[in-house]
Amino acid sequence: IINVGTGYFAILYIGTAGDLILATVDIDSVGAIGAAITDSLIIDANPTSTVYPSICLVASGYYAIAFSDDTDNDTKVVTIDISSAGAIGAALIDTLVLDATALVGNPHITPVSSTTFIVAWSDSAADGQVATLTISSAGVITDTLLDQFEYNTIQATTPIVIVIDSTSSPLIFAIVYTDGNGDGQI
Repeated sequence: IINVGTGYFAILYIGTAGDLILATVDIDSVGAIGAAITDSLIIDANPTSTVYPSICLVASGYYAIAFSDDTDNDTKVVTIDISSAGAIGAALIDTLVLDATALVGNPHITPVSSTTFIVAWSDSAADGQVATLTISSAGVITDTLLDQFEYNTIQATTPIVIVIDSTSSPLIFAIVYTDGNGDGQI
């Protein structure tokens, strides 16, 4: 869930048919949820095992979504526009496949700067991968990754990236993930 405007929030969820759906709802200042969904869009139809999609703000009205589509075995980042009143654009703006063999996926995306984003995910061997990419303020994704690194060669699932210091060079970030024993690691 992410705030898209005063009283409006976007939510990613898996529908009853297995579709990855983006929906907006209104929630007032006392927490009352509106009676109906403001708008919705199927981001990916019938992926077999999309879990833990992630969304972040790119620029005013533009958002990036990271998810895994096990139908295609892809881990992807897509961009979409959402108005501050909860209206979702009719189509995705751009798509980048990060990993065409990621059976596990579960990517998490977070901004580093106004145009640089970091994504962590699990590859087909459940190893931990992290990459940086560029997204313009209009939601256009550069086709080439800035950098990519395998941070765990044994098993790292359900990662969450936390930027510690985006002003340092190199960038300092932490990744929280589950290891092969089911233990949390950082």
